[in-house]
Amino acid sequence: MAEQRLLVVDDDNDICLLLSRFLEKRGYVVNTAGRKTAALALLKEHRFDLILCDHRLPDADSLEMLNHFREAAPGVPVIVITGYSDVRIAVELMRKGAHDYVVKPLYPDDIVLRIEDALAHHKDSEELRKPAADRKQQPAGGSPGFVQGTGTFAK
Repeated sequence: MAEQRLLVVDDDNDICLLLSRFLEKRGYVVNTAGRKTAALALLKEHRFDLILCDHRLPDADSLEMLNHFREAAPGVPVIVITGYSDVRIAVELMRKGAHDYVVKPLYPDDIVLRIEDALAHHKDSEELRKPAADRKQQPAGGSPGFVQGTGTFAK
C-alpha cells in the first residue's frame, strides 16, 4: 500500500511540528501549512489522503477552508482542530462536510484513532463509488457456493 499523505494546516508552528513528527513516526507523509495560501499551494502540488485543519487561521476559518478543500481535493476527509469548544460551530462544520471536530489539547492516541477512522471511512466510501463491475463481488445469489434457484450449495 502506498504511503498516505496528510496535510496539517495550523498557524501554531509547535502544533505543526509535533503533529508532523508524531504522524511521520506512524508511517504517514506529512506536509504542513500555517496559512490558507500555503495550504492551497500544497493542494495544487500534492494529492492528500486526509487534511487536519485548525479552525482559526490568520487568513481564513475552517468553514471557508472546507469550501476550498472540497474544490481542490474533493472527497478528502477533513478533521477540524480547534481551541474553542462550540457546539454550533461543530454542527455547522459537520454539515459543511468535515469528517470530525477535535478540541485542543490534542491527545496523540485520540488523534491517531480519528485519522484512522477517517481514512477507513473514506476508503469505504470510495469503494462504494466505484462502478459495480470494478468492485469485488460475490456470485449472484449471495453466499459463495450457493447455486441460484436450487436452494443448495455447490460442491
